[in-house]
Amino acid sequence: MARLLRFRRCAFAALFCAGAGFLATDAGALQIALGEQDRSVASEASASTTAAADSDADSEATLSPGLASLAADAAASVAPSAASAAASQAGGVATAQLSGTGAVSSDADAPTVGAFSVASAEARLRIVFTATADSLVRLVGRVDATGSGAGDASALLELSAVDATLDPLLLLFEVGPGESFDIDEIAALHAGVAYRLLALTRAGSDALDGEIGSNFGASFRFSLTEVPEPGTALAFALGLALLAKRRHPSPA
Repeated sequence: MARLLRFRRCAFAALFCAGAGFLATDAGALQIALGEQDRSVASEASASTTAAADSDADSEATLSPGLASLAADAAASVAPSAASAAASQAGGVATAQLSGTGAVSSDADAPTVGAFSVASAEARLRIVFTATADSLVRLVGRVDATGSGAGDASALLELSAVDATLDPLLLLFEVGPGESFDIDEIAALHAGVAYRLLALTRAGSDALDGEIGSNFGASFRFSLTEVPEPGTALAFALGLALLAKRRHPSPA
């Protein structure tokens, strides 16, 4: 009986350690090798009236490769017309996940005859990576776009194989003004195949000859992590079950 109890305790300890190791090291770890990366934000605004000269502003920033946190703003105003645009982005690459956010906005007003204003903004993120092992990944995020007046806005998030002949994977989500979409998808990656994750937002507004209040915006956010292997997850679950049973013994 004593030997049986010792065996059970050892088996539980082994399972519990396996589960603890799974939590500490393997949970969500991506099996990938990073390749090309580029991120950029840009914004531009211009406003004018028949009684005043044009006023322009623009801003652009790029960073490649590696981590990025970018912001760009542009604004122009000539009374009584005005235009403004802004773009921002943050992204991270870690052993456990790829993640990123981006947002753009544009506003334009031209309340008098002869006034004109235009504004535009864009944020772009692209990461190319190669799967180092067959694995399942989970893509979670959201794309949305808003707008009123004259202009347009869009947000796009895509996960695809660079070479469709090696893998036909294509997860593509795109929305326009007044649309939004919550993303939660599971996809299979194959060892040795290169994949591309692309996120893009654009917004543009314009107004002329008495138009007021044209404004548009768009944003994206995403997180890509690995889905745990069923065998590892099962071992962890068994360890927890044995722990619960040990703490709550059956009545004699």
